[in-house]
Amino acid sequence: MELLTKKAIAELARKMTDYLLSDSEYEELQKWIVEGNQKTELTQLMEKHWQKISANNANVSDEKIDKIYKRILEKLAQEEVQTKKARTIHWGRLFQKVAAILILPLLAATFYLYIQQNPSINFQLNTVSGVIQTVEVAPGVRSHFYLPDSTEVWLNSQSKLKFSTNMVNENTRTLKLEGQAYFNVQKDKRHPFIVETDQLNVKVVGTSFDLSAYSNDDFVAATLEEGKVEIIDDKGQELLSLVPGQQSYLNINQQKIWKNQVETSLYTSWKDGYLIFNETPIQQIARQLERWFNCKISLSEQVKNSEFSYNGTIHDEVLEEVLKMLQLTTPINYEIINRNVTIW
Repeated sequence: MELLTKKAIAELARKMTDYLLSDSEYEELQKWIVEGNQKTELTQLMEKHWQKISANNANVSDEKIDKIYKRILEKLAQEEVQTKKARTIHWGRLFQKVAAILILPLLAATFYLYIQQNPSINFQLNTVSGVIQTVEVAPGVRSHFYLPDSTEVWLNSQSKLKFSTNMVNENTRTLKLEGQAYFNVQKDKRHPFIVETDQLNVKVVGTSFDLSAYSNDDFVAATLEEGKVEIIDDKGQELLSLVPGQQSYLNINQQKIWKNQVETSLYTSWKDGYLIFNETPIQQIARQLERWFNCKISLSEQVKNSEFSYNGTIHDEVLEEVLKMLQLTTPINYEIINRNVTIW
C-alpha cells in the first residue's frame, strides 16, 4: 500500500467533512485507517475532527464528549472479548476500530453522538445534508444506534442498513435493509417509515418490530411487538397487515406469503443477547450460529435431510458449549477446526 502523507490525509479528511469525498478517495482513507500503523497521526486527526463535531453542537458539554469517547472504548473492548476464546484485548486492532467509528461513519454524515442511560453506544445524526449513510455489522457482532428521526435500531450480525441522513425532511423515512434489524420507530404520522428489502417492504408510522431478510435465507419474516405494520410490494400495494403478536412470512422459493400468531420473543430476543430455540430445525440453527459466533458450519447430507430440532436458550455460552448441548438432545457429532465446524 502506498503511504499517504500527512497533508494528503488531512485533505481527504477535510473533503469527507464537506461531503466532497469520491468513492475512490473514501476507500483510500479507509485503507489508511485499517491497514496503517500511524497511531500518532491518526490520534491527531481523530481529535481534530472530534473537536469539530463538538463545536458544531454547542449544547454538548465537554464532559459528555469525554463520556462518549470512553464509552466507545468500553464497548469495543467488550466486543474484543465476546468470543471468550481470546481474553487479551488487542489494543492495536481496538484503536483502528475506534478510528473507523470516529472518522469514517461519523464524518461522512457529521455524526453527533450522545450517551443515554443505556450502556450501549447510541448514534444520532446531524442532518445537514442528504448523505446516504450505511451501517454494516461484522459477523459475530450486534449494533445498537439511533437514526436521525430518533428511531432506535438494533442491527444483527452480518447485516447492513442504508438510510438518508436527511430523512426527517423527506416525505417518507425510507431505509434499505440486508440482514436482520429490530426497530423501535419514532411516531410521525406525516412521514411514514418504510423499510425496503429485496423481496418486500414494511410500512409503519410508529411501532416496534423485527425484520429478517438475509440474502442466504429462503424467507423474509416481519414480527410485530407493538403498533401496526403493513407489508407492501415494491409498487406500494398492501399485501397484508399485522397486529401485535403476529408475524408475516414470505417463502421466497414458493413466492407465497402468510401471517401467523407467534411468540415474538423467539424472533426478537437476539437484540438482548439471547437466541431462543423452540422446535427449531438444526439447519436453521446452523445458520444462526454461523452469524452469532462468526464461524462456518458444514452439515453432512444426513443432517441436512434430517428432521432434527432443538429447544433451548443461548446467552453467554461459547460455541463448543452450544454444540455439546445440541449433541445431548440430537444424535450428532461435531468437529471444530479454527472457525470451521463440521456436523455429521
